Amino acid sequence: MTIDKTLRFLLGRIGVCFLMVFVILLFSGCDQTIHNKSKVSADNGLPQSVDNKAYRFPANAASQIRQHIQCKETMLMIPLANWPQENKVTVLENPVEIAFPFDALPSFTGYQYVVQGYSWTVGPNGLLFAFLLIGADGNLYYMDTPDAPFGEDMDIQFYKAQISKEWKEAFDACRQEGGWEGTSGVWQISDGTQTYRWRDPGKALPILERFFSVHPMTVSSATGQWEPIKRPCFTPNVYCEKELHQMPPFNAQQVLLLHPTIKVVNEGTDFSYEDIELAFPNSKIAEHIAGMRQELDALWKTGQYRILAYDRRAEKDIKDPERDNPWAPNLRKYAADKGIPLVILYGEDANVPEHQGLPNGVRQYWQCPQCVHEQMK
Repeated sequence: MTIDKTLRFLLGRIGVCFLMVFVILLFSGCDQTIHNKSKVSADNGLPQSVDNKAYRFPANAASQIRQHIQCKETMLMIPLANWPQENKVTVLENPVEIAFPFDALPSFTGYQYVVQGYSWTVGPNGLLFAFLLIGADGNLYYMDTPDAPFGEDMDIQFYKAQISKEWKEAFDACRQEGGWEGTSGVWQISDGTQTYRWRDPGKALPILERFFSVHPMTVSSATGQWEPIKRPCFTPNVYCEKELHQMPPFNAQQVLLLHPTIKVVNEGTDFSYEDIELAFPNSKIAEHIAGMRQELDALWKTGQYRILAYDRRAEKDIKDPERDNPWAPNLRKYAADKGIPLVILYGEDANVPEHQGLPNGVRQYWQCPQCVHEQMK
């Protein structure tokens, strides 16, 4: 049937109103398809088909895995999901094999995703909050990824299991159908969860058994425990740890120096807390990420600055100056996106190199823009 005959048929059979609805829906669907296909890949500039509801790892996830996990062989990745409003059951998804250098990480659909701007929601499969990694070297790792899919927080927390005989027996509980308790041993890995179960044991368990038939788990300790794996993002007091990139020359006026400012927020008459905001050299204050980016954009476009610096000395008990919230992860992401040299300042250190515009005797955590760009490929 030709297009003209089709239109006459529609006009004659269902009327003009229904035809108008059909056309509107058709163009609406085409517009959405065009919108989705117009997403541009940062790698090659060509249009790509993008699933807007797919869970996404941080851009530098592969680099972080290589940095924190020593296994250079095949690994089995088990995604963990729950429902925030319940937080009683953790669901284990089907295991997926990954391999060093971990550049080809899988995609997962139906979990948290961005709705609009900084608004996000959780899909039908729940909140994908972490991953178990089982190495061909017999070790077990826990990978706690950022929950919010904004892309501002890139940092993954890693833990390695010191596996005792009891812990191995507790893990073996998942190698059968049905649910099992998460109140002791190796399964004490998520806050408040009491029960674990496979979403699809019929598919998951054969994958698990095939892997363990070749790569059995190793008992490595008399006492089981999760140990955090701590690695600095970059070597302190060194601009480029690979010694490949030169620090740009700058003077004191070319350093955009930011500080945390602490505001006490009173909730009623009997409760208060400290909110750390971000202070700029022009006396402006950022209370949220969008405000931070807006002010940084405006100042950097003046062409006055060559170095972005964040002095955290006003904050107390910082354990990881590069990763600890607030602001440091967001500034690192902003600088990475813009290709800007960033230095985070915290901790006394008599051996720091002296630079105009930076305080003396304070440890420098540099983020080389070229190096971080390589990590995010």
